[in-house]
Amino acid sequence: MEELNIDDYKNLLDEISLTSGEIENNLKDYKLVFFPYKNPIVERGMKIPLFLKSFYAFIKKYKRIPTQNEMFDGYISMNQDYFNRNNFNEDIMHGIKARAFRAYPSLVRDIHFNLYVKENLKEANVIFNPKLDYINGIDILIDYNDIYYGVNLYTDTIEARKYRKLKDDRKKSFSNELKEKIGI
Repeated sequence: MEELNIDDYKNLLDEISLTSGEIENNLKDYKLVFFPYKNPIVERGMKIPLFLKSFYAFIKKYKRIPTQNEMFDGYISMNQDYFNRNNFNEDIMHGIKARAFRAYPSLVRDIHFNLYVKENLKEANVIFNPKLDYINGIDILIDYNDIYYGVNLYTDTIEARKYRKLKDDRKKSFSNELKEKIGI
C-alpha cells in the first residue's frame, strides 16, 4: 500500500481558467438530455475509457464546459483507436452514449464544486487530480495546515449509492489515510 505523496498528483485546477460563476453562466442555456436506455453489457462493468479525461481536455482547450453532445463527440474522438479496434455495434454505442449522458451532470458538479471550494477556501490548497479520482476515489483533496482531507462527492440517491459502492470496492487506499469518516 502506497503512502500519499501530494507531489505525485498534479493539480488540474491550476490548468483551468474558469470560475464557478462562469460555469454557472455557461450552463444556464444548456439543456440536459437523458436516454431511457441502459444496455446490459455496457452497464455490467464493460471496460470503456473514462469520460473524465475527454471532459477535462475539452475544458482546458475551449475554456468552457462542453454540452453533453460536445463531451460525447470529444470522448469518441479522443478514444478513436479504442472504438476502431472494438468496432461496437449500434446498440452498444447507444448504450455508451446513454451512459456518458448520465455521467455528465456528475462531471459538471465535480468541477463546479472543486472550483467553488478553491475560490472560497483561500487558506487551503484545493486539489483535483483525475488519478486521485478514478484510482483512489478522492474527488477533491483539501490540504489545510498540512492535513489532507480526501472528499467523495455524490448525490444521495439509490442509484448514486449503488455506483459509489462499486467505486469503493475498487478504490485503492493510502497507507496514511485517515480511516474515520465524518458525516456532514
